[in-house]
Amino acid sequence: MRKAVEFILVFYTLCFFKVEVHAQIDSTSIRIPQLVALQNNQNLVNKAIDGAIYLVRQEYMLESSSGERLGRGILDYFGKTYRIGVLVNRDLWLPSSIREPWRTDPNFKEYEADFEPFCSLTKVKAINSDNDYRVFEIKKLNLESPLTSFKPGVAGLNASDSLPQNGKLLVYYVEEDNSPDESVIKSTNINLNQISWDNEGMAEVKDIQFKDRMILGGALFVEKVSLGKIDIELVAVYTDVEENWVLQAVHPIITNHIPSN
Repeated sequence: MRKAVEFILVFYTLCFFKVEVHAQIDSTSIRIPQLVALQNNQNLVNKAIDGAIYLVRQEYMLESSSGERLGRGILDYFGKTYRIGVLVNRDLWLPSSIREPWRTDPNFKEYEADFEPFCSLTKVKAINSDNDYRVFEIKKLNLESPLTSFKPGVAGLNASDSLPQNGKLLVYYVEEDNSPDESVIKSTNINLNQISWDNEGMAEVKDIQFKDRMILGGALFVEKVSLGKIDIELVAVYTDVEENWVLQAVHPIITNHIPSN
């Protein structure tokens, strides 16, 4: 009889903890009972991060000196490119390179003498979700730094106000011969140590190679653990600068940034 009572008490306790885990997850912090946190930390952290990471698709068109606009074939855009954006508070931060998609488009070369490229629609969707793209027509973004931002109307992570030497880097990529909107985006999780930041909050990431892969971007974050709570803060966005992929810390840019919208 005593064993039966003990079993019922254990079963009730486990069920109670399970309800607490699912009831208190949001995209900026995870509040969980301490015992369950030790067991399910990794899955919960990945879930929280995914809610703040977006696939951004930037389309562009061409315009002649006479005002003629040109798409490609029957499409309403000439070309497109993809990058990863990360929600911080209510701003979606992404590499500034996405606003010049023609620079990496070989189809543009034969038209560049007679046409001027311009960004048309910007489309965003949560990473690895079945949701449709949300469409934005953004006239201008601040491109003076490696990262730029706009407000999609939802809230995300907090930004770390320090530059830690250690952190967790999530890199998103696809097979090189696939388009990101036609295949499953993959990710890899890399623990970085002894990160060296310069005065602009930029750091190189060495010894990361993705042969036959197309990198879309990523995010570096830290986890701050307190009793029954894990706070996840974004440190930097993995961005391309002059054909090299680097870490650009978000907080130094936020401090001096004037939003474009």
